[in-house]
Amino acid sequence: MNKQLCPECIEAEKKSGIDIVRLLERLTLIKGNQLSDSEITYLCLSLYGYSNCQIAYKLRNHKIPSPQELALCKDIKRIERNMKSEMSDRVNSYIKELLGLEREKRKPAWLKVIHFLKKNGYTALHAREIILNSKQEFFILCEGDKSQEEVNEMLRACGMRTITIRRVL
Repeated sequence: MNKQLCPECIEAEKKSGIDIVRLLERLTLIKGNQLSDSEITYLCLSLYGYSNCQIAYKLRNHKIPSPQELALCKDIKRIERNMKSEMSDRVNSYIKELLGLEREKRKPAWLKVIHFLKKNGYTALHAREIILNSKQEFFILCEGDKSQEEVNEMLRACGMRTITIRRVL
C-alpha cells in the first residue's frame, strides 16, 4: 500500500487521532483489494467530521464546498443519496466487519467508530502522549525492510530528532 497520504487523510489523522495508514491497511485486508480513491476520500472526510452533503459534493466536484456552494447545488440531496448507497455497500461494510458487526446492522456514528478505533490500537503515533523534555535514548525494534532513511523520516514526522540509527542483522 502506498504510504503517501492525501491532504484529506492527513487532516483526518490530525483531527481524529486515528492512524490512517494502519486503518487503510486493515480495511484493504478486509476488502481483499486496495481501497479506491473515492473510498479513501469518503473514509477520511467522514473521520474528519464532514457532513454527507459536503462529502458528496467533494466526490463530485473535487473540492470541499462553501456553505454558499452547497446551498446553490440543486441536486445535492440526490448526489448524497447515491453516495450513501454506494459507500454503504463498500466502506461502511468494511468498517462494520472491522467492528465485528453483522452486515445487517447499521454502522455506528463516526464518533463511535473513532472511539472504537482508539480503544483498539489505531491511535496515531503523534496523538499518543510522548513528551521528551531532555535527551533520551531509545532502542527501537522495527520489523520489515525499512531503510534507515525511512525510519528516520517516520521519527522526524513524530517530532523526534535522531542522532544514530544502526541496522542490526
